[in-house]
Amino acid sequence: MTGLAELDPAHVTWDPASRAKRRSDLRLLGASRPLAWLLLHGIIRNRRDVAKVPGIGYVITGAVACREAAIDNDRFVKDGPRSAGVLLTQVMGPTALLNMDGPDHIALRRRLQGLFTPKFVKEIADRALTPIAAEVTADLRAGKTLDASLLARRVTGTMMVNMVGLRLEGEARERRASEMYKLGQKLVGMVPTRVTALGPEKVAAASKVFEELVAGIDEVHADGPEDTIPGRLRELGFTLEETRGVVGMLLIAGTETTSTALVRILSLLHDTRQWERLERDRTMLDNAIEEGLRCATPVPVSTRTTSRDCEFHGVRLKKDKLVLIAWARAIQDKRVIERGGEFDIGREIPRELRLIWFGAGPHFCLGYNLAMRELQTVLTALLDGAPSLEVVQRRAARKVLLPTWDELLVRRAGGAAS
Repeated sequence: MTGLAELDPAHVTWDPASRAKRRSDLRLLGASRPLAWLLLHGIIRNRRDVAKVPGIGYVITGAVACREAAIDNDRFVKDGPRSAGVLLTQVMGPTALLNMDGPDHIALRRRLQGLFTPKFVKEIADRALTPIAAEVTADLRAGKTLDASLLARRVTGTMMVNMVGLRLEGEARERRASEMYKLGQKLVGMVPTRVTALGPEKVAAASKVFEELVAGIDEVHADGPEDTIPGRLRELGFTLEETRGVVGMLLIAGTETTSTALVRILSLLHDTRQWERLERDRTMLDNAIEEGLRCATPVPVSTRTTSRDCEFHGVRLKKDKLVLIAWARAIQDKRVIERGGEFDIGREIPRELRLIWFGAGPHFCLGYNLAMRELQTVLTALLDGAPSLEVVQRRAARKVLLPTWDELLVRRAGGAAS
C-alpha cells in the first residue's frame, strides 16, 4: 500500500513515500525553473499520450509513446530547425552526436563502438576516483561533515580532466577540474528554455565558453596516449574536428546529469530511510541507482522536430514543430508502473521505463557505463564511511534546469568510527 512502512530482518524501517521525500521534491522543483516544471506536471492534463501546446508544439507524456518517439528517427529528428541540436551545431560543430540523426549519426556511432569498452571504463574511472573515494571514506569515518554537492562537482570535474588527458598535476589539476565543471555547467545554462536558434552575440559567447572547455584537446589528440579519449579517438581514425565535437558532447552531457544524479540519489536514500537498507544488502546498489535515476530524471525532457506531417498516437502532427519528450512525466505513467511517485530500491523497474533517462535506440547514452561506474564508486565510498547517514543541512539550487541540492551536508550518524 502507498506510504506503508516496511520492516526488514534487521528491524530497519523504510518508507518509499515518506513526507521527507515529498517535502524535498517540492523544495527542489520550486527553486529550479518552476514554470517549466508546471508545464510538465500541472498544465498538461491530457488523457492522450500527446498534447498540443500553443506557442510550443507538442508534448509527449506516456511512457510507451515517449520511448517510441525517441527511437523513431523517421518522424522525429534531432537535427531539425526546432530541436536543441541546432544550438549545438552553432557552437560545437556538426559532429557532436546530440545534434545528429540519420545515416551520418549511425555511421559515427559505429565508429565509436570501441571507445567505452568495459576495460577502458574501469581503468579511467578507477584512476580518477580511487583517491577521492578513499578520502571520502576516511573523512566520514573520522566524523567529518561532507558537502555531497561539492563532492559531486569534484567527481565530475576530475573525470573530465582524466577523460581529456590534460597534462596537469597536483593543485593545477584540481583547479582545472573545478574550472571544467563550471564551464560545462555554464554552457548548459546558456541553452534557452524556449528552443530557438541563438543570435550572433550569444553564439559568440557560447563558442568562447566551449573553446575554454575543450582547451588542450588538440595537443592530446596529436600525441596523447590511448588511455585518454582524444588519444583513443585519434587511433580510431577521428579528425581533430570530430574529436572536439565528440569530447565536447561527453563533457557537457556528464557535467550536470551525473553530479545531479549522485546528490539526488543520496538525498532520496536518506529521506526514505533506505540508506541502511542498502548498507545491509549492497547487492541492491545497481537497482538503487537505477531507481534513483528514474525518480530524479537527470534528463527530464528531450527535444525533437517533426520531419513531416504525420499521425502519432491518434494526434495529427504538423511538419517542423517542436516535440518535447517528457521523460519526467513518463516515469510516473500509471499504465506501466505502480506508485511511480515513490522511491523504492527493491522495485523491479518495468521494461518500458528501463534506462530511458539514458535515451533509447540509436541515441542511447554513449557514456552510460562510465556514469554508472562513477555512481557505484562514490556511493560505495559513502557507504563504507557512513553505514548510517544523517543530513546536517541542505539548500536547493535556484534557477537551474535540473532540480538538485546546491548544498547537501552529510555525516556519519553516531560520530567517528571507533
